[in-house]
Amino acid sequence: MLHRCHHKLPAYLAVFVCLMVFMIGCGQAFGGQTGAKCLWTVSSDRNTVYLLGSIHLLSRWDYPLDEDFEAAYRDSGIIVFETDLAQMDRPETQTLMMQQSLLPKGRFIRDVLTPPTLRMLEQYLDGQGLDMVQFEGLRPWVCALTLTMLELRKRGYLPRYGIDRYFYQNARRDVKKIIPLESVQDQLALFFELGRMEQDAFLKRTLADLDIVETLFPEMLTLWKTGDLKQLDKIMQSSFAGHPTLYKKFLTERNARWLPIIEGLIGQPDNALVIVGASHLGGKTGVIAKLEQKGYAVVQK
Repeated sequence: MLHRCHHKLPAYLAVFVCLMVFMIGCGQAFGGQTGAKCLWTVSSDRNTVYLLGSIHLLSRWDYPLDEDFEAAYRDSGIIVFETDLAQMDRPETQTLMMQQSLLPKGRFIRDVLTPPTLRMLEQYLDGQGLDMVQFEGLRPWVCALTLTMLELRKRGYLPRYGIDRYFYQNARRDVKKIIPLESVQDQLALFFELGRMEQDAFLKRTLADLDIVETLFPEMLTLWKTGDLKQLDKIMQSSFAGHPTLYKKFLTERNARWLPIIEGLIGQPDNALVIVGASHLGGKTGVIAKLEQKGYAVVQK
């Protein structure tokens, strides 16, 4: 039987799609603060489009949010998210995610992991006082997310405090127009379609980094709060070193698919607030660089 935390896991999967890409492989020194914010504007003669780099888990101590974030929300009639959060909450989606989280009947995680990764998992669980039986039915990528969630929950970081959820709840309350950039199916497929060795590598890297989560995540938050996309992009490059196909799948291709939708908001009658993982904004293939290549002036707050 799976531990009770696994029954809650599906509700967390979507927020981790970007967060885990954001975190894995980040054990490095960080640069200085920029003094700026993770918020940009693209203005036309008719409207303003705000680009807010999101982080998908925060704590209650991170509220209230920066007033510029709140002002951008109040100034916007359209709120754009990575995916359809209403559909994500539907029972049929939750059922699908649970089904995809588990290995086929009769298969166990020890059957699909390489010996080195299995040893790392066993050593980590033993050190945490956790029973392997609680994780043996999970796919490796789900195991990685579960262990990371457990570490972050200990420190008060939860999806319900994430930027996306906060503004989504506000947008529903205020009856603002909500637009998703991609379907739930497309977002979940990022993990559902990971191959065996990709999942093994993902879990192995996660296990190697769990010991530094206590210091790593606050450092990541500092970069986010100061809008330091340069350092965040360095982290992304380090995370995907040796895995160019995954970088393309998780970031480059998604950014390219989102760009026409975001560009289509510029010049509309209503202002819009686009909320996406901060990792999607920086870098040569990021949303900001792509907009600038098209001639738009993107200004950081």
